[in-house]
Amino acid sequence: MGTPDIRLARIDNRMIHGQVAMMWTSKVQANLIIVVDDDVVKDDYQMQLMATAVPDGVQVRFFTVQKMLEVYAKASANQHLFIVTRTPIAMAQLISNGVPIPEVNIGNMHDGADKITVIPEFLYASEQEIQAIKEICDTRIKVYGQMSPFTANHDINILIKKF
Repeated sequence: MGTPDIRLARIDNRMIHGQVAMMWTSKVQANLIIVVDDDVVKDDYQMQLMATAVPDGVQVRFFTVQKMLEVYAKASANQHLFIVTRTPIAMAQLISNGVPIPEVNIGNMHDGADKITVIPEFLYASEQEIQAIKEICDTRIKVYGQMSPFTANHDINILIKKF
C-alpha cells in the first residue's frame, strides 16, 4: 500500500465533539476519523458517545497508539484520514514512530493545577506535554493552535520556544 492520506492530525482533550466532527472533518474532507488514545479504547460508553457525533458518510475508529502504529499503513486510497489524540504525548509517539503526519492542529487542552498557559482561552499544558509539543515541532512539521477553522491560528513552532 502507499502512503496513507492523512488530511489532518489534531490534539484535543475532548477528542470528538461538534467542532471536530462537523467543522474540521468537513474542512479537510476526511471520511475517516481515527481517535488514538490508550484509555478511551477501554471505555465503550465514551466511544459510543463520540461515535454519535460523527456525521453521516464519515466513519470512526478507536485505536491505542500501538494499534495505530500497526495499521495506519493499511489505509486504502479512498480513506481520507483525520487523526485525533487527547494529548500531545500520544501525537509525538505516532510521529516519532513514523506515522506520516503532515501537520498538527492543537485545539482545546484544558487548564489544570499543573498546567502552564500557552495560549489563553484554550491551550494549557503540563511540563511533560510541553516537551512532547517541542518534540513534534523539532520534526519541522507545521504545528498550530486553532479552536475552529473559522478562528485565528497561532504558530506553535514559535510560541513553544518561550517554554
